[in-house]
Amino acid sequence: TIYLVSQNRLSAYDKKSRQLFWTKMLEDDIRSTTVHQGMLILYLANQQIIGLNDEGNILWQQHLPTESITGDRFIPCIIKNSDDPRLDRSIMVIPSKRGISILDPVRGETISSLTFKHDLDALSVYDSFANCFYAVVGNAVLCVELKIVN
Repeated sequence: TIYLVSQNRLSAYDKKSRQLFWTKMLEDDIRSTTVHQGMLILYLANQQIIGLNDEGNILWQQHLPTESITGDRFIPCIIKNSDDPRLDRSIMVIPSKRGISILDPVRGETISSLTFKHDLDALSVYDSFANCFYAVVGNAVLCVELKIVN
């Protein structure tokens, strides 16, 4: 399946025939998309995260508590067991203006969240050796470690 995004419109096409499967209009602009375990995960400009199946049906929907941030370096990412063997399932890390949220990408449930006193200026990719992210908040570089309880 090929997914095409234009503002708040999402279209799914058959990869071989290029035939349109379905089109869905969402509440706000789509900031990013991720495919995980056969599910399409959308991150919207209005702080919503939506999990869709192949038919375009909403499986789950989650509203994040803080304002989202634009920019490529703030795109949600998925950390898998291959990235951190301590994980028994994948997690989704979602940066926002004043924090970081951790979601279960299959169920859409918030596992944990962290709120900063100042705006998040930058967030590194996951450091699988040190099991952490590095966040620039205010004038400080913070090491955000993942404490995992399976």
